[in-house]
Parts: sequence; structure tokens; C-alpha cells
Amino acid sequence: MLSSIERTSLPFAIFLLVASCNFASAGAQTAQANSAHNSPTTTLQAVTRLVYVDVVVRDSQGHIVHGLKQDQFSVKEDKQPQRVSLFEEHRTNLEQTAQKSQTAAPAATRMISNVPAAQPDSPLDMVLLDMIDTPAVQQAYARKRMIEFLRKLPPGRRVALFILNNGLHMVQGFTSDSAELAKAAEGIDIKAMGRVRTPNQMIAEHDQEGNIAFSSAVLGGGTWGGPATSLLGSAIEDGLVKEDIQNMQVRMDATTQAFKEISRAVNGIPGRKNLYWLAGQFPSDIYFTLQNVSSNTVAPSGPVVGYQHGAGPGAGNLTASGLALHPFGEHMNQVVGDSQIAVYPIDLVGIQTDVVGAENSGIGSALGSQPDTAAGFFNERSDDRVVMNHIADETGGEAFYGNNDPAGMLRRGFEDGENYYTLVYQPQNHDWNGAYRKIAVKLNPGGYRLSYRRGYYALPTQPAGKPIVEFASAMKFDTPPSTMLTLSAVPPVQLSPGVMRLDATVDLHGVGFVADPKASNDDRKARLEVLLIAYPLGAPAKAAEINNVLAVGLTPEDYTKVLASGIPLRQTLHLVPGKYALRLGILDTVSGRIGTLTLPFTMPG
Repeated sequence: MLSSIERTSLPFAIFLLVASCNFASAGAQTAQANSAHNSPTTTLQAVTRLVYVDVVVRDSQGHIVHGLKQDQFSVKEDKQPQRVSLFEEHRTNLEQTAQKSQTAAPAATRMISNVPAAQPDSPLDMVLLDMIDTPAVQQAYARKRMIEFLRKLPPGRRVALFILNNGLHMVQGFTSDSAELAKAAEGIDIKAMGRVRTPNQMIAEHDQEGNIAFSSAVLGGGTWGGPATSLLGSAIEDGLVKEDIQNMQVRMDATTQAFKEISRAVNGIPGRKNLYWLAGQFPSDIYFTLQNVSSNTVAPSGPVVGYQHGAGPGAGNLTASGLALHPFGEHMNQVVGDSQIAVYPIDLVGIQTDVVGAENSGIGSALGSQPDTAAGFFNERSDDRVVMNHIADETGGEAFYGNNDPAGMLRRGFEDGENYYTLVYQPQNHDWNGAYRKIAVKLNPGGYRLSYRRGYYALPTQPAGKPIVEFASAMKFDTPPSTMLTLSAVPPVQLSPGVMRLDATVDLHGVGFVADPKASNDDRKARLEVLLIAYPLGAPAKAAEINNVLAVGLTPEDYTKVLASGIPLRQTLHLVPGKYALRLGILDTVSGRIGTLTLPFTMPG
């Protein structure tokens, strides 16, 4: 998979300016402003933009191909050849990986980190059951098949389980325990979100519209198809259109936010990650608007309401306010690409030959809406597949549809994540103007099918989105931990009655620095927002929080001294007796990177 990753090499060192007395200064104050600023051996290296391309190679029979060499691959960006500076084949032996995990030495310290321990031979897979885009009946079927698949999961494969309903929730963190994963999946509650409708539901609504319009005409002394009927039918139709627009907006916003949170959760974990997105529909606005297929009035033969393919507003818009064509615009392309995530959209509808059930036989069906709605639903499914293929191409995954076996599709995707090649190059084009750049990978000899990300946006180096808004979202209690910055901490302790203390460390890798305009040498500075929230568990107590700012100044010598140990933090908080989930968050205001860590704590009575 290709990802536009920024690797920053910072061989310049630090002194710390602590902006709050609540932070520990151990190790930080050893370097002062009068340190040796002008070391002749100190150099400052520039930021290097690297592009990572993960490529899955299959032969004409669909089998994974191993043993290819670097000189067999060629890469072009916007038709310009690129020099591959790093090449690696990834071939996972799950049996060996499982054995290494079982025989691993126990941790020597009590430190808890937001980034899982590195297991370079272990694939990293995430399963997302999208309930907001899936009717309840399909949710139940998907959960059943998912449980069956997870129970048979071979040892050595690390999997995390997410659901998307009223927000993104991590049901189970990364684990290779199949029994633990299956148990977590069994606990998923089926929930009808009311944001998507099946064809039968669409027909039922049209039946109801027809019945209301017909009753109004008859009881009002008018005739079918008269002015009163047309006016009422149009009003009902407009209501359906507005409801669909609102639902699509909610679905697109929820999906975009979910992908942001998942990307933050795995950004700090090196290597390829695979996201299997299980949904009944995939939000976009390609088709979208409910309207009369023939005219703006109710036809004499009755209401004819359905989806008209391609009849919506201009490309990229649901309404005049201008929504993205689908959740995967340039910003999401960057977010997902920077985290090296390959997305595998999996359609839970499967194979459908009859979209309208026999139970729908009301006046709307009888008077013509049934065939139009069936045809519209066919177009909708076709457009869904266009969106699925586009998302897979943009991330290096694969789209699965027209199949009633979600477990088999998951199995196929998991195989990709275990066997791939990584190619890395530095783009020759240094103009980061936000334009889309196409990637083309060729293999000699030909005859193979290559899956890889087909391009990226050359966005300038800047925080994606609004950092403060993203930080607030990352600090929510049930949001997956963010790993863009690596945090570690020892278990919190009671300092005195009603007071707890948390000692933590921030890894300097990934922290962005800017030149210090007041310094005459290579000094750099960074600004970190630090927030600690104590969420009460099972008690009516209010959440407690404290936030501070940590200003970091860097000199060449001192950076080396603390690079290995990180920046120490010490935070105290007053709490009433009870059980808490402590959420520590760090926002780097220069790069926009976020790190969060959750720890349990009980304040004795």
C-alpha cells in the first residue's frame, strides 16, 4: 500500500521550559540555556517526505506470489520514474509468530503504553461492523458469520474489533486470542439505526404515501390525480427527500469521523494495517435524491416515486451546501494513507435477485412505484460498488460484493495482509501544492494482478483538520487510543487522601519542532497541550480534569540525552472515592499529532 508518510530526522537536542508546576522536571532541567549551543559536530537535517507503497501480488489463478526481487518492480509517479530506496517482502508465518508470542519474556517494568509491543512478523487487522449503514437484519447475519470466522482464527494474527452506531466503539483491542474476539463479537447488540432502508421499506413508504393521497382525494370529494392529490403527494415526497438528505449527511459525517479515529489509533504502529469495513450500504451522493421519475406532479395513474440514477446535484454535492462525493476526499486520503491502512469494503447485502417482498402490495406498489423503486435500488447497488472499488483502489485494499459469505471475504482479505511487498521512494516532485499524484507500479514479467494504492494528495506539511477539535474528540471516554504520539506511564497511585498522581513519559519521536526565532543557533521549540480527564465508572460523580501547557526548547546536545528516555510528566488530580478511567492526552500543536492513554484507577474511600 502506498502512504504519504513524513519521516523527520531531528539530530538536535533540548532544554525544557516547564509551564506548569504540576509537571515533573526530573531529567528535564539538567539542560539549561547556557548549555553548549555551538557544538561544531551538530547538524540539522531537513524533513524528508517518503512514499510507502504496499503491493499484494497474485497470479492469474488468484494465488499469492512470493520471492520477487526489487529489480522486477518499477514505480512511476505522474508518469515520472521514481527510484525505490527501500524494498522488503513480508511473508507471515503465523505458527512461528504465535510461538514467539507465547515464549516472549515478561516485561521488565510496570510501564503501560498506548502503542502495542512491536511484533514485526504479525499482521495487524481491524474489523469494523458498520451498523449505521446496515439494516438490522443484515447486522444479525454479519455478526453470526463474523463470530464463526473469529472462532477459527489461527494463532498469531492480531485483530481488533470495532462497531459504528452512534459513534465509533472499540469492542475489543488488538489480540490474537480467538476466543476473546468471538466473545466480544457475541456481545454486540443488534441496533436498528434507522439511517438506511431496505427496498421493502421504501415500497412500504410509497404505499403509505399513496394511501394517504388517495384517502385525501376521496374523503375531500375530489378525484384521483386532481390538484389536492398532487399537492399532498408532492409534500409527502419532499419530506422523504429531506429525510434522506439528513440521513446521508449523518452517515457521511459518522463514517468520516470513524476513519479519523481508527487512523489515529494505529498511526504510531509501524507497518501495514488492514481495515475490513462490513456494511449494507456505503455512503455517497452519486445517485441519492428521491424524486418523481417522470415529472414534478403525481401522475393520474398514481404516485410514481423512486430513485433516479444520476439525477442528483452536481458531482460532490448532496445539496447546495457542498458535501463530498463520499467520505474519502483528499483529507481522508491523507489521514488513512499516513497510517498505512488498506481498506477492504465488504458488502453485506450479498447476492440479491428479488429486492421487493410479496408483503408489499399496497396502492403504491399497485400504481407503479414498485418497478421504479426496484430499478432505483439496482442503480443504487451499482453505484455502491463504484464507491467501494474507488475506496479500495485509493488505499490498496480490495472490494468484496455479490457474495453471501462474509467470512470467506474476510479470509481472503486477511491473506493479503500476511503477504505483500513494501516499496519506498522519495518523490522527485517537491512541489507540495495539494494536487493528486497518480502512482503506477509495474512488474516484469507481466501477467500478475497487483493491488496497491493508486495515488495520494501532495498536501503541504501542516496539521490535518483543526487540531483542537480533533484533540477534544480523541479525549472522549470510549474513543480508541491515539498512537500518533507514543505515551507510557506507570500505574497511577494515591498521593494523599483524595489526591492521585500519574507519572508518564512522552516519546520525542513524532513531536514537531519549529525554529526558535530568539535563538542564534540550531535551537528548536515545541508546544504540547496536556490534558488529564478522570471519568467515573458506575458512579454519579462528575468527571474531573486538569490541563496544562508544556513548552519544550531544544539544543543540539540535550536532545540526545533525553531522546531515549522521553519527556517526563507528573500530574496530580483531586478525586472523590470511586473507580475511574484516567484518560491522558497530549496534543502537539506544531504537527497536530495526538497521543492518548487510558489507565484504571481506584480512589479509596
